Amino acid sequence: MTAVKLPGELVLVTNREPYSHERTSKGIICRKRVGGVVSALDSTMRKTGGTWVAWGSSKADFENGDVVKVPCSSPCYTLKRVKLSEKEREFYYRGFSNRTLWPVFHLFTEKAIFNTQFWKMYVKANTKFAKAVMDVATDDSFVWVHDYHLSLVPSMIQNTAHKIAFFWHIPWVSWNTFSKIPWRDEIFNGLLGSDLIGFHTKYYAQNFLECAEQLGFQVNKKQSIVHHGDRDVKIGVFPVGIDYQQFTSVKNRSHTLRSKIKGEKIIFGIDRLDYTKGILERMLAFKQFIEKNPQWKGKITLVQVATPSRTKVEEYRTMKHELDESVGCINGEYSTVDWTPIKYFYQPVSFDNLVKYYKMADVILVTPIMDGMNLVVKEYIAAKDTGVVILSEFAGAAEELKEAIIVNPYDINAIAEGIKEAVEMPEDEKKKRFMALKGKVRQKDINWWMEKFFSEWQKLYIPAHPESGSA
Repeated sequence: MTAVKLPGELVLVTNREPYSHERTSKGIICRKRVGGVVSALDSTMRKTGGTWVAWGSSKADFENGDVVKVPCSSPCYTLKRVKLSEKEREFYYRGFSNRTLWPVFHLFTEKAIFNTQFWKMYVKANTKFAKAVMDVATDDSFVWVHDYHLSLVPSMIQNTAHKIAFFWHIPWVSWNTFSKIPWRDEIFNGLLGSDLIGFHTKYYAQNFLECAEQLGFQVNKKQSIVHHGDRDVKIGVFPVGIDYQQFTSVKNRSHTLRSKIKGEKIIFGIDRLDYTKGILERMLAFKQFIEKNPQWKGKITLVQVATPSRTKVEEYRTMKHELDESVGCINGEYSTVDWTPIKYFYQPVSFDNLVKYYKMADVILVTPIMDGMNLVVKEYIAAKDTGVVILSEFAGAAEELKEAIIVNPYDINAIAEGIKEAVEMPEDEKKKRFMALKGKVRQKDINWWMEKFFSEWQKLYIPAHPESGSA
């Protein structure tokens, strides 16, 4: 695909910042933040330049003002930080974003808290982000807003000369679920301040269009357009990719790690500790696999990494306790002197170690209950020459990666059967499937995603040419 360059400066807007400044015994250091979306967008900004607007969440972030050049080692774009009070962090971020929107859009409405104070602080925080955008954007700027934390920002800056797009990174649910949010109209109208709204899958885009109809907007489903006042808002499908070269270029140094784990086969899972990721169900499925296939005792190990997440939210602390207990019970029941069925780690993982885990694993187990895309599965495919993928049908990636073993994450038996199929798959079938998966991940990488989105975005501002011979 030919490289697409926007004809104006890109202003990227996210909740999370790509780099933080932290105070240490050696002074203030600049540290790159980890995370699939942030890493993908950092790659984009390194290529395009421009300004990134984000929450300055670390204590030393404002030591030198709210504007810095990043990446710290070789600056190529500007980071404009938004300062939030502790109350705003608690109610906007931990509250409305993660205890209202996150559970609703992952079909856990029973966990959602509909709190007016949360909502008011969400509006206040979005207003701060919008003001920061208007401080740095020019009339020629392309403002690209990201994710559920900032759904109101587009409408707050709509009456400017800026060209506005939004990308929604988590699932978009059906009207029956979305309608439960008391502030559904405000959220929807906030998003419709955009000229283009992107989703990972056709299913999410169709759900969004259905919600628009239910809210009384005129919708052109054939052209994927929502009519909003005197404007047309384009709805597009753009499955995000990864920096493919970043994972293929790392040499295989996993043999040291592999030698420490007993067994002919190693299954690997890595997730944020989150109730949407299906980690507990995965443990129970692995237990069932061992019970039904005793010939694999001592020959297979599940390595599960859970990275700490939202540790101040009660649901997450409860989940950690349940997961600790589950792993302990399974290992207590099945471990032998020289074999532990589950190796479980609750800790952050560096990029180098992550790639070592990928290269070591014979099978990747990605079974979220609901996930917007899931980049772990794509990273594994890029890092390996061969392997087997077990993937939840409710991860956005399943719409593309049909050669994986697709399972229902609610069905413990189905996951256990998927593990059996994976570890006993004939070598020729394994290679055939994996090469097909690898080709898809290579073709639709982060560059493809960025260029496809930018190309669609620019089309909206190119005036239609009159037909030849018309008056």
